[in-house]
Amino acid sequence: MVKKNFEKANIFIILLILVMSLFVTTIIPPFQSPDEFDHVKRAYALSQGRVQMITPPEMSTGTNIDEGLISFIAIYEKIPFKYENKVSSEDISKVKLLAWSGSEKFSVAPGVNFYLPIIYFPHAIGLSLGQSLDLTVDKSYFLARYFSIATIFLILLVSARIYKINYLAFGLLLLPMTIFQFSSASMDGMATALSILVLSIFMKLSSELNQEKTADGYFYVMITCMAIVVMCRFNLLPLLLLPLYLSYRYKSVKHFLITVVAFLLIVSWLIHGLSTTVDNRVIRDYSTSSLIVKYISSPVELFNVLFNTLTNKEILVFYWESALGILGWLDHRISANAFFVLSVAIIIALIFSIKIEQVKQTFYLRTLLLLVSFSSMFLVFLILLVTWNAYPTETIQGVQGRYFLIPLLIASYAISTNASSSQPIVYGAILVIAITTIISLPSTLLDRYYIAASSLKVTNLDSTDSSEKLCVLDEPQNNSIIKVLNPIRLRGWAMDSNSMDIPENVTIQLVNTETGISLSVPAMRNERPDVAKAFNRESALMSGFLSVPLKPGAIPKGVYKVKIYQQNVMHTIGCQSINTLEFVD
Repeated sequence: MVKKNFEKANIFIILLILVMSLFVTTIIPPFQSPDEFDHVKRAYALSQGRVQMITPPEMSTGTNIDEGLISFIAIYEKIPFKYENKVSSEDISKVKLLAWSGSEKFSVAPGVNFYLPIIYFPHAIGLSLGQSLDLTVDKSYFLARYFSIATIFLILLVSARIYKINYLAFGLLLLPMTIFQFSSASMDGMATALSILVLSIFMKLSSELNQEKTADGYFYVMITCMAIVVMCRFNLLPLLLLPLYLSYRYKSVKHFLITVVAFLLIVSWLIHGLSTTVDNRVIRDYSTSSLIVKYISSPVELFNVLFNTLTNKEILVFYWESALGILGWLDHRISANAFFVLSVAIIIALIFSIKIEQVKQTFYLRTLLLLVSFSSMFLVFLILLVTWNAYPTETIQGVQGRYFLIPLLIASYAISTNASSSQPIVYGAILVIAITTIISLPSTLLDRYYIAASSLKVTNLDSTDSSEKLCVLDEPQNNSIIKVLNPIRLRGWAMDSNSMDIPENVTIQLVNTETGISLSVPAMRNERPDVAKAFNRESALMSGFLSVPLKPGAIPKGVYKVKIYQQNVMHTIGCQSINTLEFVD
């Protein structure tokens, strides 16, 4: 009876994920998932039968894409990082008229050259079908989204059929960030679904000795899906420990040799990516390979960087919040109440998913899964350290919470036992997560992309009217010329000039005055007793803000305007400085 109810719950939650994703995808404008511009370019190239990307002289790696798609991208490039920019009726009118041109131009997309193109197969089918049916670029784009969501749904269903997905994993799959990624045209959703399939097959093969032919079939599917995922997420290379374990368990030399072949293919693809990718977005004094050698030869330095990163409270809070619900290009977040409810529900689901007696029975299996999970997390930091950070650095920049989703899913299979005595409590916690996502996600997206434009209040930081001067950048001082030799932080204070409230969420935006490119710098609130005293308001104590550390090379040289954004549940308040900051080498 319990098993049957568990099966029904699996199907219900997967259907809920499908419905939520289909609904949310109608709200999210195109290209609002990080790097989605490049993901769609890669999918388009695959739809045209092209696997290899190209690198013209003195340019970053990219591919040729239809001019209609280029125009479609240009309409939505104004939205990321810019709170004041919304989807307008004029934009909607423009995209309705955009057709595929039939002629192509080169467009850079260096970041996706490392990803195995087959991960974009559902997206490519949607784009190709849209072109064949003579649909507009906009409709073809959303067709790609729908094919991706449908594929994710089917993979999750098959996974649950093979081995039931545990409730803790479902809790992670129902988070606002996960649903947002499922609903976008990036490859994150496909990678997550394939990882669930890999874990389901592994759990089935490790928990019961199957007939040899049946085991072979499952093993081939698992190793294929695993190779695809790892070739798109190289931090998941430790997943290969799972087929090695099965090779030992089944005493199969054949399975062992297949695993070795898979490893060689993955390494070959990584070498191919490193040797064929030119990325001019990142200007550093050292190449990736030279940084790998440096940190291998100086493990103490590597340990210090990791220690500084993992003991930094602000960075850890950012990891947690960005895993739950800092959406878009990390430029909009769910409400503080939603963060709190989700955090409590996840902790409850975690606590009541663990049953010591059952863990003891499969101790080695669960230890292996935890080893894979933690080593995959470690590789996230290592990969970002050698590919995205300047040298030397005190902390590792560029890590986002969503990068830990698949390692956490792996850990959920190690921790969760789905014991019948705790199922109602865990199931209840999962429903709370689902309800919170259903309530918070649409309102957050509508506020960010559509309805908040009229409520955006913009004032000057240096207004002579003291009643308007409720956003102040104290450090660095305005008109500063900054040479970043050591980590620096942007400091100041800000509040709502109308209500005198302190919106919890604050982000600093640096806008290059020459190129118009914006850099979003996360910030945290801190205490400002001087401001509270000046305004004679105790509530102004937490009006201060402090950015994450900016490392040497983190801000490209140039002159920048400073914008400070405070976000309430219902609106966003923007403050813009009339002065500038200049970053130099």
